[in-house]
Amino acid sequence: MLPMDDELSICSITFRRSRSPRFQEAIAVARSLPSFKDREECYSVDVTASQLVQAERLLDIVGSWRATTVEADGQYLTEVESLKLRRVLRCYRRKLRLRLGDAYCWGLPELRVGRVPCRVVDAVMPWVPPMPYRDPVELPSLLRALAIDSLADRCPVYNPASVRLAAASDLLDDAGRSAFERLVADVEGLVD
Repeated sequence: MLPMDDELSICSITFRRSRSPRFQEAIAVARSLPSFKDREECYSVDVTASQLVQAERLLDIVGSWRATTVEADGQYLTEVESLKLRRVLRCYRRKLRLRLGDAYCWGLPELRVGRVPCRVVDAVMPWVPPMPYRDPVELPSLLRALAIDSLADRCPVYNPASVRLAAASDLLDDAGRSAFERLVADVEGLVD
């Protein structure tokens, strides 16, 4: 995925009227976003990269309400996935604040050699793959499952190709790396 344009939608949040004491606060936060829509007590906003602070705050308020839905990449997220998405949004906001550019996502080479550089993926598991997955034939399945589990495929700046290359370079020589890339392409063709 390419770096996110500040004005492209990352996710949309929809919620209904609630008896929660924080309902008015939720409305105030939602109204602060330019995409706010009020349709017969059903409220929705589309969140862009430049609105991450408001998105986090709104999700903190309405994320656990039964009538709340969060959609990212055309998929409705479960409550657990919504929590993971919040982690991705916090990570992206931290990237913007620290101004490290690509070094934030991929890590400084001398510090991150042999590890998955994306902090969202890295938080899910250590980079040393379990023994069955050290086999290059099994590794693409692990990487795909890991990206899906961590919602890294929804991250505005996550680039799975870089993670695959890190995995391949950690395990294989140049000839093996080419074979690994072809295998990943074949596996993704079957899954998609």
